Amino acid sequence: MAPRGALAGLLAVAALCVPSATARASAPSCPAGGFAVGAAAVDVTPRPPAGQALADVHLGGYGFGPVRSATWVRGRLFARAVVVRCARGDRRHAVALAAIDNQGMQVAYRTGPFGLLDIRQRAAAATGIPSGAIVAAAIHSHAGPDLIGAWGFVPAWYLAQVRDGAVAAIARAARTARPATLAVGAADGRALLHTQFDDPAIGALDDPDAAVRVLRATDARGRAVATLVAFAAHATVLSAGNAGASPDWPGALAARLERDRRRWGTVAVFEGAIGKTQPTVPEPPAAIAARPEMTRPQDPLDADGWQLDAYAGLVAGRVATATHAARTIRDPHLGARTTLLATTATNPVLLGLVTGGTVPRAGAPWVSGSTITTPVAGARLGDVLISGVPGESYPAVANRVIAATPTAGEHLLLGLADDQLGYHIAPRSQYPLAEHEAAVNGNDNTLFNASPAIGDEITARLLEGARRLGFR
Repeated sequence: MAPRGALAGLLAVAALCVPSATARASAPSCPAGGFAVGAAAVDVTPRPPAGQALADVHLGGYGFGPVRSATWVRGRLFARAVVVRCARGDRRHAVALAAIDNQGMQVAYRTGPFGLLDIRQRAAAATGIPSGAIVAAAIHSHAGPDLIGAWGFVPAWYLAQVRDGAVAAIARAARTARPATLAVGAADGRALLHTQFDDPAIGALDDPDAAVRVLRATDARGRAVATLVAFAAHATVLSAGNAGASPDWPGALAARLERDRRRWGTVAVFEGAIGKTQPTVPEPPAAIAARPEMTRPQDPLDADGWQLDAYAGLVAGRVATATHAARTIRDPHLGARTTLLATTATNPVLLGLVTGGTVPRAGAPWVSGSTITTPVAGARLGDVLISGVPGESYPAVANRVIAATPTAGEHLLLGLADDQLGYHIAPRSQYPLAEHEAAVNGNDNTLFNASPAIGDEITARLLEGARRLGFR
């Protein structure tokens, strides 16, 4: 169960984030001197202690239950963090964003202090940044370790390693922040993703959020400090036959860009509105497709490895295009706001999973009876609106936030932020169509959905958060 102090801290509206309800809704500004930015990456690849094994870690995302133990490491896993604060004045006036390489994490666990809230609390204690201004998200790799317990038991030793690595990344990013210029840009990524199901009845609401959005910080010498990428393609390039732990395309993209540190700095990649949105992956040459699945790093490159490299290269090209078109952020506003959403779970499968899975969710307030409570995050970096959603939001969530906040110069939606409550089907009026899809296509969208209302409820909270951060 989350301590009372933790809940109070999350609910508290810090001065840096939002003024009182009676005051004009706005995020405060940084004084003259602009922003300072720090970034760090900490390796969270499983390191089994004595008596434990890599096979104790299960990969999540395909099938159900402990069907895939990790047998090798295809790609190193990281917790990457970016901290933006005012270059002058109170160092606690900051926003921290962390991307963690795994399939997904819950806000808090009944088994110990290993959840995303625990990461935020400990990072707040280490940096002085209020926990409500820290957003920690999983990248949802389907080749990443399962940390919600849907695909097997999660060992406490690995939960602790992930927590400590994420806290260390945030603390290091805060400690190394230096004056920097922020620039934001976007490129069309429509050719790189597609909606998994054809929903002509929904029309524009079903359009994927196809932009590759890039936020880049450079120091006074023109060297990159950090690059933040947000793109709404499921991390499912690697197939269900892969048994090598990997951060999938987000990690492959980050590793590719980080080869040129001067240009990109530390790269943090976030999933966007990935509900039923999948990557459009190029087909490998026949000779490579015929090779057996790799089981160790020295094996000949298999189809999975070829497709992973190819797709990461395509997204990297869009990142470069977005950077070329980027504009400098001159708006001095900086702030964040995290609120709690209490929703009634009408899906007994998901409710049973979070309360009785191999890594059960902490009790009240996070789950009590049929009520599930989850954080919903919002942040403002200049005129950029950042929205954090606790799971896999349908494209309609992002599209509706974008349409409703025209005063934001750019929108970044971070999926699986601060929690993982499955799919957020939206709008609610389309839930019967999602049920039809499930019956026809056998998809799991309604199976891993708390209720027909949660997508609209999250959208409403995001818009309220945007208003309180000063966006009209």
